[in-house]
Amino acid sequence: MSKIKNEDIKGSIIVLTLYILQGLALGVVGCVPLVLNSMGVEMEDQAIFSLAMWPFSIKILWAPIVDSISFGKFGWRKPWIILAQMTVGLLFFAASLGFESFVENGQIALLTGMYFLIIGMVTVQDISVDGWACSLLSQEYVGMTANLQLGGQLIGAFSWNIYFSFLDETIGYVLFLKYVSLIYLITTVLVLIFVKDTSVSENNSWKSVAVSYTNIFKLLSLRPIIWLVIFCLTSKVGFAPHGEALMLKMRARCVEKKIFSKVSFVMKFFNIATAAAMVKFTRKRSLITFLYAYPFYMLATCCSGFMLMYAEQLVANGSITWTIIGVNMASLLAHHGVYLSSQGFFFYIADESMGGVYMTLLNSMYNMGGVWVETVSLKTLGFIDRDLELDKDYCDKYENGSGVYDPNETQFTGWDSYYSLCIFSLVVGTIWYALFFNKIKELQDTPVEEFRLEKQKKEETLLSDEKEKPSEDIVSAQTS
Repeated sequence: MSKIKNEDIKGSIIVLTLYILQGLALGVVGCVPLVLNSMGVEMEDQAIFSLAMWPFSIKILWAPIVDSISFGKFGWRKPWIILAQMTVGLLFFAASLGFESFVENGQIALLTGMYFLIIGMVTVQDISVDGWACSLLSQEYVGMTANLQLGGQLIGAFSWNIYFSFLDETIGYVLFLKYVSLIYLITTVLVLIFVKDTSVSENNSWKSVAVSYTNIFKLLSLRPIIWLVIFCLTSKVGFAPHGEALMLKMRARCVEKKIFSKVSFVMKFFNIATAAAMVKFTRKRSLITFLYAYPFYMLATCCSGFMLMYAEQLVANGSITWTIIGVNMASLLAHHGVYLSSQGFFFYIADESMGGVYMTLLNSMYNMGGVWVETVSLKTLGFIDRDLELDKDYCDKYENGSGVYDPNETQFTGWDSYYSLCIFSLVVGTIWYALFFNKIKELQDTPVEEFRLEKQKKEETLLSDEKEKPSEDIVSAQTS
């Protein structure tokens, strides 16, 4: 790798900082599933709340507006960021006022709607960053934007760890929300006063917004893009047994929230280190890295069922924390191989002439491929377990590490619905991998121009010129 230029260093710092701000909000919202779980909310209702993260998957609906409309002398990117962060701060404060009553009255849908708006505002900032990265970084280093995104969000998401490690049993989630809202509002005012915005939108008009939507539809008509969208929407079906579903199942096996916080804290450092190490493998021919990593990550997520099977025993003997860390470390490299290679390919083929809309479209589709799998998984597990009755005080015996595991007294016997999810995902994911293997290699070898509207425009221009060009017979007749 050649020596990085000062412009790339500066651009990287800007992009990283903006992603850290995103991570802060995502960490606070990420606390909710465990908070709801401790308040007795069932998994089917957890599936409803998972919809709060869907704005990342549908942000393409408002991306052209954010990407095109500026605010005159106030700038282009900064006003959108101010609007987004101020709204997030106010909504966090509003949520703090009604959170407990919403949960107690079973108004999970209303709570979901409020957090849906919060995440929606986070995506407004994200759209600007996605578009800015293509111009802030040179072509050689633009592929590492995915690494900056991952690193920044991980740093900001330490808010999740801070809450469950120090604040959950002291101030509680409601007061935590008020502190976070105050941080957001104060930070936004400081940005408004001290940070200048010199960016200018070249197409600052609603006509350009209409053009952007038109270009999106044209882009979706390109054959390579169609296949890429199908890839984005279906590639994560083999990774269903992970994330929130696994965390909630582990909670039922007496794994304390503090354990998840400790694991997350350790993994964030390992996460950042491995993300940096993966840059070399995601800059060139990144989808080939995807093909190598996919089966390993699929196996790692599906084998999490074995960890769940012995989770209560591991809690009893005090080894659950390091077991989870070990399993996560083993699968993390494969995870980065899948995620960063996909993102690296997106940045590689991105069309700068479309601004951030191009990247937003691909990221939206890729996020959608994950959230629909998680929502369906939670809903399915909740439906299967709807008649399962658990003793809420059962796990009290493991507090302070004093409990002893007795297989004859455990409340978890027989087959767990999570095991079925693991087997189903492994089978379907394997079939998907076999069907898409050659197609993914084909996408990697497809010329970049095939993914952009530039070629389509050139072809339309040539076709138009041929129509307007007089035939040789007519020219000959005119000459004679």
